[in-house]
Amino acid sequence: MPKILVLGIGSPFQDDQLGWIVISRLQQSERLKAFSSEQLQLICVDRPGLQLLNLMQDAHIVFLIDALKLGSPIGSLHCLEADILESQDWVCNVPSSHAIGIVEALQIGRALDLLPAEFFLYGIEIGMIASQHFNLSPVIADAIEELVRQLEQDVLDKISRSH
Repeated sequence: MPKILVLGIGSPFQDDQLGWIVISRLQQSERLKAFSSEQLQLICVDRPGLQLLNLMQDAHIVFLIDALKLGSPIGSLHCLEADILESQDWVCNVPSSHAIGIVEALQIGRALDLLPAEFFLYGIEIGMIASQHFNLSPVIADAIEELVRQLEQDVLDKISRSH
């Protein structure tokens, strides 16, 4: 069975912490607790930059969760595959609070042949982040619940297909 990594990226500030919250909720899932750490890992990181490539190196399938600003209404859910991420010019122009953003890390990973076989970016469209605030906005809190349900099912589907 291929190893699956679900990686929540964020910071402690406002809606940027949504990746961490999603991981916390997935860690509480009885359906996911049935799998060993050799099969499924649920990890949180604070703005990893190029460390993202090291974190993904042993995984066959990676689900990355992050706050996104793609121009959709705040609270919109996004699910993007690695090829779409790398091919879209509009994504490359999205500002990142991370030293090196996801797209740049993926481009470097692709050039060095370091990417997992399957890679998905799940995110929620956010607004402005205020570094002095630590509470989620209500619209993001509601969207997290839907994202957790979708992600849990997608992880279970990947696990069942790999048997």
